[in-house]
Amino acid sequence: MKATGMERGGAAAATGAEIFVVGVGVGDPGPAPGAGEILARAGLVAAAERFRPLVPPGCRWVPVAPVAAALERVGAWRGPGPAVVLASGDPLFFGIGRRLLEAFGPGRVAVIPAVTSIQRACAAFRIPWDDMAFVSLHGRGDDILPALAPALLPGRPVKAAVLTDAGHGPERVAAALAELAPRDLRLHVAEDLGGPGERLSSFALEEAAARRFHPLNVVLVTGPAQGPPPAFGRAEAAYATDGGLITKREVRAVVLAFLELAGAGVLWDVGAGSGAVSVEACGLVPGLRAFAVERDPRRIEHVRRNRARFFVPGLVPVAGEAPAALAGLPDPDRVFLGGGAGRPGLLDAVLPRLGRGGRLVATAATLETLHRLLEGFSGRGFRTEVTEVQA
Repeated sequence: MKATGMERGGAAAATGAEIFVVGVGVGDPGPAPGAGEILARAGLVAAAERFRPLVPPGCRWVPVAPVAAALERVGAWRGPGPAVVLASGDPLFFGIGRRLLEAFGPGRVAVIPAVTSIQRACAAFRIPWDDMAFVSLHGRGDDILPALAPALLPGRPVKAAVLTDAGHGPERVAAALAELAPRDLRLHVAEDLGGPGERLSSFALEEAAARRFHPLNVVLVTGPAQGPPPAFGRAEAAYATDGGLITKREVRAVVLAFLELAGAGVLWDVGAGSGAVSVEACGLVPGLRAFAVERDPRRIEHVRRNRARFFVPGLVPVAGEAPAALAGLPDPDRVFLGGGAGRPGLLDAVLPRLGRGGRLVATAATLETLHRLLEGFSGRGFRTEVTEVQA
């Protein structure tokens, strides 16, 4: 049997790589171990301004942002010397390494990682991280809770690492989590790790929401299990409702089965009432974003209360009347039409935006509503199925 191998940092000879993605450790003055010789030979280095002192004399430097422009320059480089991209920590952990591999393939790209900021933060706070969930808020929109949802599972202890950016700092993470009224969650913030302003602090959510932090930071969230474990077809009494206005548990179970929820995606729950369908959908599929659209102000408050009670951050209450309230929402993969399913014009607004392979499930309490729905689907190329549920 013939064995092959490579020396640490000897990826150039072993793989024929032309582009090297080199990690820079947190607070470390140099590149990852084994990468010094590669960096010394570099003809082009793409890096953030704070890594510019690592660029060898006489080597061409280009900023790593905007990323598309940097990728174009790196991909076009033909020497002399290799192209090197400097990145924080492990470039394959929420880093630029993925983009480079997707653009140029593993045959041209080699990766040399360093210790990540999350590893360093967990060590500093003495928190084991082998069972930790991870989420990055880099470049996310204004609504933080749905972005955090895959890392915050109802019924399980909370242990998550959050990579922040200038628009999504620790104070915003704390304020968003506080909307769920959680029990005993703690926010651990590592600021300027390895730098002159390094600071390690732990806060209750209310404390963290009122503070301001160094722009370079890592957030760890820990605490006991929040909310009950996921379930579908819960008893109506488990929910906050407006006088018992709720999709009955037997109907909810059938609706969720017919929606055939995928591992992620967007659900519109139109005429949400108490939001029970969205709550159970988000509990079953943590990567789902469910937009619970409800026009009644009292009922939208019940949606918020149920979101907190069952700890489902992927649920987004939307106060307003459909179809107008749907205009600013992302296109859905799944749609549930509950209250007012047969309202004139509703299907005309929903169906053109339903994604390819999408599914729509509607409930009809009367034959009149059923006929309106069937007429609305007629001639649009949808396969329809009617199921009677007695509850």
